[in-house]
Amino acid sequence: MKECIYCHGGHLKETLVDFDFWWGERLVLLKGVPALVCEGCGEKYFRPDVSEKMKALAKDAAQHESKYEKINVPVVPFGETVAA
Repeated sequence: MKECIYCHGGHLKETLVDFDFWWGERLVLLKGVPALVCEGCGEKYFRPDVSEKMKALAKDAAQHESKYEKINVPVVPFGETVAA
């Protein structure tokens, strides 16, 4: 695959990305995942073997969170008004 199937014009570049992955009720951040990324729209493509590894890592992290680094993130309902 050389061209993005979403924007039909972007060239795909091999790079490492961070990717958020939901496993059930748990959000897992996978860091340094090999991907093809469209230079036009930013769409990410993963090889099948990488996708399988991502699932396995997310499942393991969700089940054994204590062995992984953690970060805190704010959870903001979209309907909240932010004062200008």
